[in-house]
Formats: sequence, structure tokens, C-alpha cells
Amino acid sequence: MPTTDILLEVASSLYIKQGARVTASQIAEAVGCSRSLVLKKYPTKQALMLGALEYQRAKVHPLWEDVDENSTPEHILLLCITTYQSYPEWYQLLGRLVLDVDQDELQAWINERPIFGPIKKVITRLAFDAPDGDWTPESLMMATNLLCVGLSLYGPVFSRWYGIDETNQHRIEGHVLTQMQKIVRSLKP
Repeated sequence: MPTTDILLEVASSLYIKQGARVTASQIAEAVGCSRSLVLKKYPTKQALMLGALEYQRAKVHPLWEDVDENSTPEHILLLCITTYQSYPEWYQLLGRLVLDVDQDELQAWINERPIFGPIKKVITRLAFDAPDGDWTPESLMMATNLLCVGLSLYGPVFSRWYGIDETNQHRIEGHVLTQMQKIVRSLKP
């Protein structure tokens, strides 16, 4: 009998490739178990998608443990880059399912997760303490979204458009991330 980790790893992979149209039967077949076992652990499609998100979030959580309301926007952006480099499937899955999961249920899931709480505190602080030329909540959110979700969603699409093979796509993504790190490090404290 497959473990929950195997089930969620396979579900994550299928969701990244196919989005929310993946069925419990397809996941069960890929895992090598019955559909009823998948449904016993995750009785609804939403529960299974959120379970896959939680499984991937748990992998990246240790990288974010030192983030608190006093963290700098630059620190958060560097963590986004590091997280993307270490666990690209987190952003691939999040980006893909954001388009497919009920927004109210997804927002409730996000609000309950510790990884997002400190970021919200930093953004709230910036809203009241952002002199001209420094980060604003809007610029931080835009940079974070573009970096974390955009690269994972659109990098493969752009690579296909321009005929870039997978090996070169990863090399180019690495270059983009390195350049973003340089930009973030050059920001005034």
C-alpha cells in the first residue's frame, strides 16, 4: 500500500503537468493503488489538491523559519529565489493550482499557513513605513509574484516558443535567478 507521501508526490507531479483536470483514478493508476484508497484519504478533489499543496509547502517551510515581521523585503525576495532553486515544484504547483482551485478555499488555506503570515506582516509594516524609493507593498508583491510564480509557469512556455530545449531552459532560469539575486542584493537597506 502506498504511503501518503507517495500519493501526494505523484498527485503534485500530475497537477503540475495537467492542472485540476487530473482525476483520482489517474492518480491511483500512477501510484498503483485503487481509486477508493485515494478517495478514502482525500474524499474531494479540492481536498486532494490542497493536500498536494500542503505536502509541497511542508518541504519549503524550513527555509522560511527565520522570517518574521522584522525581515527585510530583500531577505524575503532572496528566500523566494532560494526556494525556487531548491523546490521549483512548490511554485509550479502553486502557480498551476491558483488558476484551478476555488479561490475562497485557496485563500483560507493560505491564511492558515505559517509561510505566508510573516510575509503579510512585512507587507503591513511597509504600508506604514515606506519612505520614497524603498519597497512598497505593491512592489514587493509584484516582484515576489513575478519571480516565484511567473518563472515556473511561463519559463517552459517561453522556452517552447523559442525552441529552447529543457537543458538550456534550466540554464537560462539559473541565469535569471542569479541576476535577480544581484538586483535584490544591490537594493539599499
